Amino acid sequence: MAWPNFFAQWAAGVPAERPSLVLLEISDVYLERLAVARLKRSLRPYVVWGPELSDVWAEQNLLSADLFRQNRPYLVLAAAKVAAGIKDFWQHRKFKHGHNEIIFMVGRGPTWPEAFKTMPDAWWIQVEGPRFWEAPALVKFFAQERGLHLPRDIEQYLAQTLPAEGRAIEAALDLVALQQQAHPDLTLAQVQAWLAPPAENIFTLATWWGRSQQAQALAKILATPDEAYWASCFSFLSGHLLKIADPTYWSLKKKKSSKYDQEIQQASKLWTQEQLCRDLRLLAKWEQMALAHDPLLVTELRNAQINTYAPPGQG
Repeated sequence: MAWPNFFAQWAAGVPAERPSLVLLEISDVYLERLAVARLKRSLRPYVVWGPELSDVWAEQNLLSADLFRQNRPYLVLAAAKVAAGIKDFWQHRKFKHGHNEIIFMVGRGPTWPEAFKTMPDAWWIQVEGPRFWEAPALVKFFAQERGLHLPRDIEQYLAQTLPAEGRAIEAALDLVALQQQAHPDLTLAQVQAWLAPPAENIFTLATWWGRSQQAQALAKILATPDEAYWASCFSFLSGHLLKIADPTYWSLKKKKSSKYDQEIQQASKLWTQEQLCRDLRLLAKWEQMALAHDPLLVTELRNAQINTYAPPGQG
């Protein structure tokens, strides 16, 4: 199913009339994120992290009635990473006995058994990613989903200059939204003057950070004294580190990795989980300080630049 049809047909994220087991496969991670937001708003599900699932959890939460729990569905994120035993649990042993409604988000990761596609009491919904010519539709859709009202000339400019990639469009809209908060009468000239340099530099910052050149990245960030820009940089860097944590993210969406994907694969060899968690916490803190216009942020960034911590690979 093409992504525009999916989002147009089912405002709630899934059909109103559906079986109690739904497997939702969305190849583009950014479109998947929007679908999850819709599901959370409309169904108010219990959200579960896929790698945490176990047979015992399924027995206790999905097959057992709980008088104190509301009758709401379960939404399993990162379902591609569930243990093989959980797939067997549904496929062979317990599925036909009835259970609480559950929606698996299986957008990327190990392939689920093909048998699920032909189960009479389950739906497997596959949503295709965007085509290279769909940038205008993506810009309009992403802006609508986040409640961002763009002047027509700015929307057209973004549609003409951005690739049909959720990553690039979301990053650009983040920057525009932050500027629009500070400048409600944002003009096309301002967007053109402000957006292009950060959009180019932000990938350079990500490369430096991934290669443990944090001091160089912080110097570049401090050279642009704009808190909205800083917040966007820290948000983008957080996303970059999450990709480093899972460098196989691209493999089910593309036949060939891009230069950016290859950079992430190389950087992933330098980081430990502990170091990634440390930097993610730090970047999240700095992003919140930037959004709050915290005057202490400049000092903290300068201190971090001068007293850089041990880079990845050196504990």
